[in-house]
Amino acid sequence: MDGELAQYACDECRTRKVSCSRNYPDCQRCVSEGHACYYSRSGVIRRNRKKKETAKASRKSDTAIHRLPQERAVEDDQSTHERLRRLTGRDHAALRVLAPLFDEYFAAWQDASAFNQLREAAAKTYYLLNEHASRTWTAMLFTVLRKRRLPIASAFDEVREHLAAGNIHRVKDQSWLVMFYSVALSSRSEDATHPKDTKAKLKSNLWLAFNDVRLFIEPSLLNVQALIVLATQVDEYMTPSVCWMLVSKACTMIQTLGQIRRSHESSDQQKSYRILFWQLNYLDKTLALSLMKPPTIHTEATKAVPMPTLDQLAAAHHEPNESRVFDAHYTHQMYLLSEIMGEASRGLSTQARQGFDHELVSSNMDQLDKWYRKATEVLGAAASTEKPLLTADGQDSIEQGLINIRFLYYHMQILLTRGCKSRTLDGREPAENLLRRLKSIRLDQRSPSDLHIWQLLFCPFAAFQSLVGHVLMTSKMGACYDQNEQSLQVMELLPTFLEDLGKHTRNPLVRRLEVLACRFYAHAKAVFYSEELECARDDAHRDSQRSTTLAGSQRSGTDHDMGTQGFASVDSELDGYDMDWEPNLDDLLTWWTNDALIDGTFDWFGTVPTGFEESQPST
Repeated sequence: MDGELAQYACDECRTRKVSCSRNYPDCQRCVSEGHACYYSRSGVIRRNRKKKETAKASRKSDTAIHRLPQERAVEDDQSTHERLRRLTGRDHAALRVLAPLFDEYFAAWQDASAFNQLREAAAKTYYLLNEHASRTWTAMLFTVLRKRRLPIASAFDEVREHLAAGNIHRVKDQSWLVMFYSVALSSRSEDATHPKDTKAKLKSNLWLAFNDVRLFIEPSLLNVQALIVLATQVDEYMTPSVCWMLVSKACTMIQTLGQIRRSHESSDQQKSYRILFWQLNYLDKTLALSLMKPPTIHTEATKAVPMPTLDQLAAAHHEPNESRVFDAHYTHQMYLLSEIMGEASRGLSTQARQGFDHELVSSNMDQLDKWYRKATEVLGAAASTEKPLLTADGQDSIEQGLINIRFLYYHMQILLTRGCKSRTLDGREPAENLLRRLKSIRLDQRSPSDLHIWQLLFCPFAAFQSLVGHVLMTSKMGACYDQNEQSLQVMELLPTFLEDLGKHTRNPLVRRLEVLACRFYAHAKAVFYSEELECARDDAHRDSQRSTTLAGSQRSGTDHDMGTQGFASVDSELDGYDMDWEPNLDDLLTWWTNDALIDGTFDWFGTVPTGFEESQPST
């Protein structure tokens, strides 16, 4: 910043080395970014030290969702331990152990090395693959599109013949190749019996198909489908950051298509658009809450697109052994849940800027409870009607859908109650309930009600970390002993679940989180039992003091002072407990889910997701 503009810079902009706008009473840049500005109408910098300190304190409490890269860079200079100590207000011994664990946890979610493996040893031309295998993969592609309720284009029959015969040079739209190789590579990742060179060829072909710029700049339903299939099928090589950018690009495209839609579109085209839009909206809201990101599809955009009817959802293709009515109702309930997720995301972002709003949290909780009661009633009736008509696999799929409803309900409860001081105690029960549901989740079968891999990782880990925080912060409170012991028993379920999940997916994040979960659990367990031994020693010491006092009182009959000294020693020991630690629990729990989970500066495509005006300040 040059010297001429420096004298007109407010303190906020001066620290970030940017110039102030002098066309408005307040700095236009600061106002648009939500910061306090001290640039007056007359050009004089208002230097009020008290306001300046207040502004700095307010700025530091903002979450990573609403901070610009320049602002995060200032705070990133601090170590994790220092930031934890600043948030909690004291230097507790547990923080020194938790800090490196948090560093590893955030680094695991930000690591993009898995996706980079796709381009390793990639060829310049497509490999020709076995025709028999190609026909199998083509059939699998059709199954994936059907189960995900993605529109099947009229040109699929022609494309299917080219893909099955290995004539990929006759496929005009690269989007088909992206979907085809994504499904093929996913099947090969699950099966380790095939030759390694086949997998290497599939990786190379997928990378070539993916590197077509038309996939990202030409809005079309087919391109949107290709981005969705790539983001959700290639688990072994997908990372949270890349998945989010793929889905964000698809959301931007679907909104663009909505603006250029024509009234002369057929009813089938309108139906396909609606189903694809709401499928993508649910995926967008799910990832936004799982990765602590602002949704790309704004709430106003969902109001402009009617939700698909149950008849339209039930009209999708189904296999004879698959549920029809239940799947339609389940998908419809997920669309309704996506609206609640959008409101919850807006509420969390509002609380990040303005502080906790208990009324807003209560309103969101009421909406969630109403949805859960209605969903349980509707899906229960659909399940009882359709179960007797299905095979064992179809019945298991219905049971899995009912389990997932409770799983998502508990996760939403955890997100809404965390950080809200009046309802913090409500967070332990849903966290334990969610972890108990892990034993019932089937990982060995695919169904329309399957949870996404990031849901299977983030949701239970969020519940797990909530219990870790409760155990660490209340370990010295005798009244919480039984609760903490119960929480430790439930926490053991997460490492076991992640170990089982690692057998069904080769995503490297699963193994890293499994190791971290074991270390978090070991630390919480060590702290809990060390405090238990300390409390036992203190109890024995107090009993000894009381017996000594009682014996002296019996000997003298009037030695009241000795008894008073005995109880005073008990009070002094209680004063040594860290009873002020628990009120700061909210800040710590909010920090480890909102701050630096996914690096917001990472934009793999060089574009900024649109549709969330509150999180995209103008510069």
